[in-house]
Amino acid sequence: PVNSSSSGSITLPNFTGFTFGEVRDWLHQAGLNFKPDGTGRAVSQDEMPGTTVKQGTAITVHFNH
Repeated sequence: PVNSSSSGSITLPNFTGFTFGEVRDWLHQAGLNFKPDGTGRAVSQDEMPGTTVKQGTAITVHFNH
């Protein structure tokens, strides 16, 4: 579930282990832009878990098979 506040800021989870589709769907529901790197399962992300971002922010997630 997406954890967003009334101010439109979203706290990022740790996407490690999520599938490409799960990350894409989560970010879409949160109103964030998805910048994937690779395919498969998430291995890291540029914005650290727990970081609070504004809607519309582009989130880079790195994937590996």
